[in-house]
Amino acid sequence: MENRKLIYFFGLLFSVIFAIGYTLLFHTFLQKDTSTSVTLYYNQVGLYKSEDNADKVIQKLKEQSIDAYIFPQNDLHAVICSLSIDQETSKSQQEDLTRLQMNFIEKHLDIHDVNIINALQNQEYEKALEMITNESKGNEQNGASS
Repeated sequence: MENRKLIYFFGLLFSVIFAIGYTLLFHTFLQKDTSTSVTLYYNQVGLYKSEDNADKVIQKLKEQSIDAYIFPQNDLHAVICSLSIDQETSKSQQEDLTRLQMNFIEKHLDIHDVNIINALQNQEYEKALEMITNESKGNEQNGASS
């Protein structure tokens, strides 16, 4: 009879331990997946119909050691620079743009796609912008939103 009580006790104990461990383990993984989000900050310095005009502005910025990119928006070409997941870093380059007498609009995108977030954290901005562009062609609300 004592052995039976001991078996029941340990069976119940292991069941409770397993249930707690299972809950903590999956709660942790699910929480990370649903809350993964990063904001991309950037400054838009122009919006052009012609890609050649956008390239000219990019060259002017690159001559001043400012990395700039073309970010397609429908049939237009937005020239953007000062890309960062840190708002202060993006704002610090606004002084350079002001010194160059370039108008700009401060913008941001909320990014939810893990692959895009990894590219941004590795400062692979061209790759990230390409993924954002490709993603927005399929579904504008999936992964990136302004």
